Amino acid sequence: MFNYIKNTFLDIFVLYKNFFHWNLNKIIIYIWSFIFAFLLSLPFLGLLFLFSYLFWVDIAWLFNSLINNQVTTNLYINISFYIITIIFFISNFYKYILLNKLNFDYLKWQKSKILDNYFFDLIKIKKYFVISLINLFFLLLLSLIFFLIFVIIFFVFWGSEWIQSIISTWNNNIFSIISLIVSIIFVISFLYLIYRLVFSYYILSDNKNSEIKPFEYIKKSFKMTKWFKKVSKLVSLIIIFWIFFIPSYIAITFYDNNMINVSNYVTYKYWSNEEQKDSFNKTYVQSLEYEFTSLTLDELNSLFNRYWNYIILINIFNFILFFWMFPMLTTSFYKRVLLDDNK
Repeated sequence: MFNYIKNTFLDIFVLYKNFFHWNLNKIIIYIWSFIFAFLLSLPFLGLLFLFSYLFWVDIAWLFNSLINNQVTTNLYINISFYIITIIFFISNFYKYILLNKLNFDYLKWQKSKILDNYFFDLIKIKKYFVISLINLFFLLLLSLIFFLIFVIIFFVFWGSEWIQSIISTWNNNIFSIISLIVSIIFVISFLYLIYRLVFSYYILSDNKNSEIKPFEYIKKSFKMTKWFKKVSKLVSLIIIFWIFFIPSYIAITFYDNNMINVSNYVTYKYWSNEEQKDSFNKTYVQSLEYEFTSLTLDELNSLFNRYWNYIILINIFNFILFFWMFPMLTTSFYKRVLLDDNK
């Protein structure tokens, strides 16, 4: 296990040996994947505008409702929006195929040209979408099975007067405990299924044989990811990996909370009437006054901007040093564990 962790970190170190090349590729892939997803979503976005025009729906109100997850009363608009969301998500996720290709080249000690990737490989793109739709079907099927289990549990406890009369005194507790257990099993099963499916994308990135059918990639992924020992290695590595993000997460949380406190204090002191001030928590207001009462409005604004600049700098630092490091970790796992065990 120690050698595996050591070798994985050596693989990650390869990214820093290609620091400028890696970051330039990250920026290009990030921008390209967003444009790619937007362009593929445009036809359905046009359909959404068309339905909003036909059914006299204000487009500004529509987007505000959809962004806030408020379902509209129009079935056609809702279906169009969900299709746009699915297509944009799947299309944008294609960036990980590009990152995998980049990482595979690094592990071969190759520094490929910037555009020498699968940006415009129509065969790869087509297979990627077919694989993604099949994977999505499996995930939805699992969700549907657990939804039906929840429905059955609900009717067992609440749909039968005879059962309710027998266990009426402890019905709520039993229902809550069983629902919690089923929810935990569902989350674990869902994550495990993602683990079994996701390496179909790595096989797609690593394989240059254009004759393999999309479903074969998924079958290979299932074959390669069986046995608990493999997933335990990946989980332990992910836990170790995330430790490196704790300091930046703490820093961002600290400055973000301070920004909120400054903003709330300015709102309370300068922009609220008496009725609005009464809605604030008194203990919270006292803590804000203790911290900021000696500062003027200009000083408070300056402090807010300073915290905002710190957050931007930390995010830039994270993007340059850590952003999309995780794909290399999983690529290394694919190469050193999944491929080696299946030779």
